[in-house]
Amino acid sequence: MKVTPWLKRLLPVGVVGAVLAYSLAFHSVLNYQLVASCGYGYAGGYGYGSGYGALTTCSWESLGGGFLSDLDVSVGGGKLHVYGQGLDHAIWTNSWSGTTWSGWGTLGGFLTSGPGAASQGTGKLTIVARGNDNAVWSRSSTDGGATWSGWTSVGGLFKSGPDLVGWTAQLTVFAEGLDTALWMSSSTDGGVTWSAWTSLGGLFSSSPGAVSPSAGQINVVARGLDNAIWTASSIDAGVTWSTWTSLGGLFKSGPDIGSQGSGELTVVAEGLDGSVWKDTWTTAGGWSGWVSVGCCTADSPGIVASSATTYDMVIRGLDNAAWHKGWQGN
Repeated sequence: MKVTPWLKRLLPVGVVGAVLAYSLAFHSVLNYQLVASCGYGYAGGYGYGSGYGALTTCSWESLGGGFLSDLDVSVGGGKLHVYGQGLDHAIWTNSWSGTTWSGWGTLGGFLTSGPGAASQGTGKLTIVARGNDNAVWSRSSTDGGATWSGWTSVGGLFKSGPDLVGWTAQLTVFAEGLDTALWMSSSTDGGVTWSAWTSLGGLFSSSPGAVSPSAGQINVVARGLDNAIWTASSIDAGVTWSTWTSLGGLFKSGPDIGSQGSGELTVVAEGLDGSVWKDTWTTAGGWSGWVSVGCCTADSPGIVASSATTYDMVIRGLDNAAWHKGWQGN
């Protein structure tokens, strides 16, 4: 198979050491910010598969590394998987098995955005990111991330990075087009082939976030030109869509969205104060309104429901390292 030249970029010897040194040099900066915010520092923890009890503003743990943009997180193959665009523009990944983190490993590529990630169940994982040609590129694994396919182009021209949703029968990717509208493309063969890009309209100023609470149901969110978060949904696998509606707020970053099931959604985004804010929708109560879940992020957060009662969130911290927080409840 012929490989696009930009995908041949390899990680030079010594980059990992440089990344770790960069992270350690700035680690105290984020510690100081957390102490100032919380008054007593922070309590690390491993959210996937563990019980946090009530959500607190200080339960962040550093995963190290050094990153250029927002991170994303998914669950598949019995593990929690974190992805980010490294300082070398490749995508890097780190997985939590329930007892230990694997450590950062590279998936290669030369990307110009943070990644989007989704699982189709069992060991099927797919990631997407914007290439240096402004198209969306994807890469997949069928064995829980042990091995990966090569990078393949989904095409298009985009201003933002993409996000991805998936269930057994379908993957759907979203990104902000050059016209600032949201565009989508779908695959029914695990990311081997993709449909033509179609517009969902709207006027946006960020990468989108997307989730599938159940098979055929999709919810997307993005930051509008008014810096509020806007959302739209589909109940027929993306064939038809609701109108865009505002969730309000004022935000510095794009949002992400997670779901613990068809009756619940949680949206997260970086507020003007640099903290992560969340808004939760339930069938019984509607939208809760925006509340802070603590500082300090340098970009859009990523969120996933790692169980029917647990969320895990990742951010790029002020030290450019990856930080993780998990909690029970929504």
